[in-house]
Amino acid sequence: LCIACNSLTFCEQLKTKTMGDQYKPRVVGGDIMDHVNDAVVVVGQVQEQDGTTLKVRCADDQALTLTFAEPVQDLTKFVEITGKVEASGTVQVWTASNLGEDFDLAMYAQALGVIKQYPEVFHA
Repeated sequence: LCIACNSLTFCEQLKTKTMGDQYKPRVVGGDIMDHVNDAVVVVGQVQEQDGTTLKVRCADDQALTLTFAEPVQDLTKFVEITGKVEASGTVQVWTASNLGEDFDLAMYAQALGVIKQYPEVFHA
């Protein structure tokens, strides 16, 4: 879902808003304050949803608050978010992708460990 134009497809408006093809680190709740003003990718389990605010549990079991420009609906139990980390530690959402109802956060945490172990491979 493109927050910039409410389209379900990629658009040029979104590319500009999300800093184009720039590398965006995959972060968990415990890392979020290391990325203030950065574009990041967050994967989590939806815990609470209220209008434009979403609370998720990340792979490190930390809670994270995400804010949307407009009320969001139709999210699955697990989501992937791309957005910008604000000084408050919340993430201003640019895009949200549904990951379904049975995504394995523990396996995702292991994958993040591999990404951190081999940054030269994954941060190109």
